[in-house]
Amino acid sequence: QKTLAINNAALQETVSLLRAEDIDCAVDMMYKANMIHFYGAGSSGITAMDAKNKFMRIGMNVNAFMDAHTQAMAAALLNPDDVAVGISFSGSTKDTTNHLKLSKKSGAKTICITHHARSPITRHADVTLLIGAKESPLQGGAVSTKIAQLLVLDILYNAIFLKMKNEAVENKEKTSRAVLDKLY
Repeated sequence: QKTLAINNAALQETVSLLRAEDIDCAVDMMYKANMIHFYGAGSSGITAMDAKNKFMRIGMNVNAFMDAHTQAMAAALLNPDDVAVGISFSGSTKDTTNHLKLSKKSGAKTICITHHARSPITRHADVTLLIGAKESPLQGGAVSTKIAQLLVLDILYNAIFLKMKNEAVENKEKTSRAVLDKLY
């Protein structure tokens, strides 16, 4: 019951922190992007990989990388038609912050998903999407943090899905059929 209450509180706090105009701006940027990169380290890196999987299913040109060197190289190759999304609960993860900074220097539009509004990563973000959850530096990877990050990504996904309309439905059907034979 306590775990459920903590996770519910993280979701409720996230909803209360999100501003509609920030979501709209992020959705518009991502919808118009030629390429979207998701960056994160550790547990947030796993969230970035999940985002890649989710948005790829509807036909968006997305990528996520687990290796910091690969992330840096990819960020350096972005351009003004692209978007970089940095995911960091603390907003102080050096690699993720630096990759968002490098993406911005390359001309890409930038979004961060973080809990801390005044953290280093927000200085390099065109749009900051705040999440709820409580996590200490020694507690990294809390499920409540993951749930809050995934909620924000799901909100972005659903809004973009609606903008794409039939194209999203068709692409989702194509990608679902592509893996159908992987089931027993």
